Amino acid sequence: MKWILLATVLDWQPVYDDKKTCELAAAELKKVYYQEVAACIPKPSSTAANDQVNNMFDQMLGMIKELQQIEQKELDSSSK
Repeated sequence: MKWILLATVLDWQPVYDDKKTCELAAAELKKVYYQEVAACIPKPSSTAANDQVNNMFDQMLGMIKELQQIEQKELDSSSK
């Protein structure tokens, strides 16, 4: 399981392979930014944003396949 470090001082969320490494990073941040609240949470296997992007690509590929079928039908009918 991967872990995400949440910290207000960072403008991105680093992902760590294990909880121990994530907690070490959080502790190091707290040393530098003593008022910082940093927490490690399990990274979900899927997110709504990822699902939305995957759905968009699936729809796009579906449309391409439909267009290819239409194009093939037109080529077949014009060659008769």
